[in-house]
Amino acid sequence: MLTAEERYRQYRLGILAQACDEAPIGIWEPYWWANNVLRDLSIEDRLKWAERAMLELMAEGLVQFYRSRGWPSSARWHPLSSDAAAAFIRADASVAPGWSPPAKDAKGDPGTRE
Repeated sequence: MLTAEERYRQYRLGILAQACDEAPIGIWEPYWWANNVLRDLSIEDRLKWAERAMLELMAEGLVQFYRSRGWPSSARWHPLSSDAAAAFIRADASVAPGWSPPAKDAKGDPGTRE
């Protein structure tokens, strides 16, 4: 059985792999992934893990955050400073209000959130 820290490290490496493989990804995707693969954690813990992973990856220079207008071929990319990106991640009000555990099916098992 993995410790909480080992499990977090797996989650964090998964975000990095996704960013490398599917770049660019939206800033919401680590939250979405946490909501789907960490269902046994509280919503607050899922949000904390996603925030922590993004901030750590940015601090290590492994990811860069951008603001864009248009998607994706017509996008005009503007890099965010580390401070601006961190402030955005920490204050992202668009994530928490509608964020909920996936719906349960008739058997009471969590389904996928679409």
